[in-house]
Amino acid sequence: RSCAYLESCYGGCAGRRRIENALHEPDFYCPVIRGETQKLEIRMATERELPKSESACTTIVIARD
Repeated sequence: RSCAYLESCYGGCAGRRRIENALHEPDFYCPVIRGETQKLEIRMATERELPKSESACTTIVIARD
């Protein structure tokens, strides 16, 4: 289904979706998909180059026994 935020988030974390073998599905942590609405208060940083400004997706993998 379509989402108003798809152009900005691209479906969420691609790494997490790949691990779950669901590249064509939305990220399961997406609040929109889970029916949650969240209001985030933001404060812009001073004008400078910020690390990871293009992507904030980080995948942490832990080995299982």
